[in-house]
Amino acid sequence: MRKILVVAALLFPLLARAEDLRVASHYLNNPEKYIGQKITLTCAYVNKTSDNNSRNYSNGQSEPSGNKIPGMVSFSAYTVSKTTFLDSAYINVQVPSAEVEKFMRKYGTTARWDTGGGNSTRPMTGIFKKGDSSYYLEYTPSS
Repeated sequence: MRKILVVAALLFPLLARAEDLRVASHYLNNPEKYIGQKITLTCAYVNKTSDNNSRNYSNGQSEPSGNKIPGMVSFSAYTVSKTTFLDSAYINVQVPSAEVEKFMRKYGTTARWDTGGGNSTRPMTGIFKKGDSSYYLEYTPSS
């Protein structure tokens, strides 16, 4: 039993750190390392961006993204760390027009709370890309 506890104690920091890698700030702080790669985020909720509501943030991102892509709709996906509950950020996400309604139902447009009092999140997968004015995630709908 003692060996199991020792192994668990040694593995916990590694597993906790792996979860922290799923927040937007990790990818936006190390963008060149991830361009063109499939990544997964812990998404708390999403908001559709509007061309009439441009804001600039301290992380260099701007909302809406300047990445107008034909056939795609722009969203901001808000992420939160499941281990620290403090490291939250957002990333611009491009979603195929045909997937918008399903995407909004899946991720929600307001923060959700789980029974333990923390943010309820869902994994979001896509390809990390560099646009004209910012980095973004090209959403990959799950089957």
